[in-house]
Amino acid sequence: MSLDVLAWNVKDSFSDEARAAVVMDLIEAEQPDVAVFSEAYDESRDHLMSATQILFADKGYTTAYGSYDDDDGRKDRHGLLTIACQELEPLTKIVNLAGRSAMKLSVLDPISELLIDLYGVHLDDRSEQNRLVQAESLLELVDQETPAVIAGDLNNMHRQDRRALELRGLGLVSRLLPKPEHTTAGQKGFSLARMGGITGRLSAMASGITLKLLESADFVDADPSHAATWGARIPLAQLDHVMVRDLGVVDFQVLPYYPVSDHRPIVAKLQTITS
Repeated sequence: MSLDVLAWNVKDSFSDEARAAVVMDLIEAEQPDVAVFSEAYDESRDHLMSATQILFADKGYTTAYGSYDDDDGRKDRHGLLTIACQELEPLTKIVNLAGRSAMKLSVLDPISELLIDLYGVHLDDRSEQNRLVQAESLLELVDQETPAVIAGDLNNMHRQDRRALELRGLGLVSRLLPKPEHTTAGQKGFSLARMGGITGRLSAMASGITLKLLESADFVDADPSHAATWGARIPLAQLDHVMVRDLGVVDFQVLPYYPVSDHRPIVAKLQTITS
């Protein structure tokens, strides 16, 4: 079986009809078997999610949507949407990762009759500790006897990657800048405090602790080159991943920049391994 998996942090694109149309055009062009969309909508316009799901159904996809359970006070971009080809007859359910909702999709390979579990996730961007706890919770759910995929915005980099090494140096810079909590609530635009918050988070993401945990459970990145996915116009870091266990990787691509998100979409072509 060949399984095409797409993952994209769409930065609430489904809350805007014009941006949603760009995403739908991409799906029409790529025709993935499964797709994981994190930051799927802005809560203030969640009525558009129903319309989006109808559009996907018309294209032959089964959809599942869940809002994030964690309450961080932002009240925005709290939805994760997964789609899967109706022909795969996917079984989908929302799972809980220490307070953060994720999706589990199970599909059956009609040729090998092997079951494949795919977990659509968006790990917390606020701290490595949060991500680590969520990843530990995820691994507790994974069936050790079933080939598995973890796809989505993991907000983590491989520690040995060159970009991660460079970004870890930003941690030193962030300590010299004002703390974000010293700024006015809701402040936007450039400020030293905002820059300090961003550099501090990137430095933590570059620690690679969460990815190391997933690798210790035999998950392998479908992209051995660790191509950058975040900072879409000029990519700076690989934050989006397709991690596989007991599956072969036929191809992997970071797709071009689309002006609807600060992440680039990624696509992996996977296949079952038969003895």
